[in-house]
Amino acid sequence: MLPKFKVEPTIVIDTNSFIDVFSCHDLFEAYEKHGGMSAPIDHEELVYRRARAREGILLALLLHHRRAISYTLREAWTKITNLVKPPEEGEFPGVFTSMFVDFVHPIILGEWLAGTPHRRKKNEPTGNHADDAYVKYAKKNDIPLISQEGYGPKGMKPVKRKDIRGKAAEAGVEVFTARDYYQVAKRDEDADIQWFLSRFEREAPDYISKQKNPPAIENALLHMFGAYRHVLLGEAKGQDDPVKLQVPK
Repeated sequence: MLPKFKVEPTIVIDTNSFIDVFSCHDLFEAYEKHGGMSAPIDHEELVYRRARAREGILLALLLHHRRAISYTLREAWTKITNLVKPPEEGEFPGVFTSMFVDFVHPIILGEWLAGTPHRRKKNEPTGNHADDAYVKYAKKNDIPLISQEGYGPKGMKPVKRKDIRGKAAEAGVEVFTARDYYQVAKRDEDADIQWFLSRFEREAPDYISKQKNPPAIENALLHMFGAYRHVLLGEAKGQDDPVKLQVPK
């Protein structure tokens, strides 16, 4: 489970943006839909899903380096558990999420506190009601909101009054996509990526050695590391040049 708050959050991350960081199911399903390992690597949907995954981990890197405390509704974790099969079933999305929760987040990105509300409520907001709750919380605490709503394969769609970005604008809440929030920070993207990949490699052996089934965990992390190199660096089997990693703004 995610940690509960003991201190005040500094940023709000909406449900889908949170899922982009903790789960790879959208990327995995997009590849499966288009032929798995033989998928056309520069298909518009695959470029888009790689971009979402890439921007999610860059956001997580930034939040770690800023020692940020984020607020996300329980809806996000409920959706992840409904979308992703348990890791013991062997499907990659479940293994990825398990390894992110147990290894990547606490060991590599542990300065970022990703939390949920203090108390579980009977009728917790979901869908449009969740959007309202995110905007309300950001407004009340005067903190920015991260949302990917309206972001698609062709870039950002115009803001609509009824979507979360429109509601945020009406409430005077600063709202960013993951990419925009990272870019505003003006960090060295290449250096951040190399730091993340290097730390992954450095910390993995010790983590693996402490697990009940080291070979299985090593295999899981090798696949996860390959996925990160794919979305962060554009590495792909049979490709000499990096694959496309961004969609238009």
